[in-house]
Amino acid sequence: MDQTNVLARWRVTDAWDLSTQYVRIVPTFDADSIFNIFTIHPLNDANMRVRWHLSDNQRIYVGGMVRLFGNEEPTEAQDAETSVEAYGAMAGYYQSFGHRGRVGADISAELGYGGSRIMGDLWGMWAPLPKQVELDGRLTVVHFDQDVQPNLYGLSVGYQLGAKYLFEDLAGISVLVEHNFNRIHTNQFRLFAVLDFDVWL
Repeated sequence: MDQTNVLARWRVTDAWDLSTQYVRIVPTFDADSIFNIFTIHPLNDANMRVRWHLSDNQRIYVGGMVRLFGNEEPTEAQDAETSVEAYGAMAGYYQSFGHRGRVGADISAELGYGGSRIMGDLWGMWAPLPKQVELDGRLTVVHFDQDVQPNLYGLSVGYQLGAKYLFEDLAGISVLVEHNFNRIHTNQFRLFAVLDFDVWL
């Protein structure tokens, strides 16, 4: 198997639950993703999260992760580690207002081999016409510092604005505007149109 994903969740009480996840990815070189060509050893990722349900519509979570993967075999010309690791932590908040909208915030940090990445994500949705018209937005800020390539570092900022029209409970059409910028990509603008269907076969 080129990918294994195991998730377990335990609802300890009505107030909080615990979830753990293990992911193992083995490179297959089948051209389904450009990222498969950057490593030849399996990647093992384990994370754990604790969620507190403050109410039926409000919750927070904290968690941590560790990632183990192999590096290239060392040679006389290059002193490389054969086993490397990365680790991190995450936290978030979620609030629902029923059919009227919802807001959320997430923050995460990853450190270790390969460099560091600290990310903050703030998003929200408001429905001026519940179950018919929805407006949403997202702001994402990422600070990255790649230690393998010294010049690959910076602060990336991106925002997304969207509108969605729902055709009862069967379909929806969305229009999204996305803008990202950092020191490497000074201006990246994209416009999306997405059509969703909810169909049972």
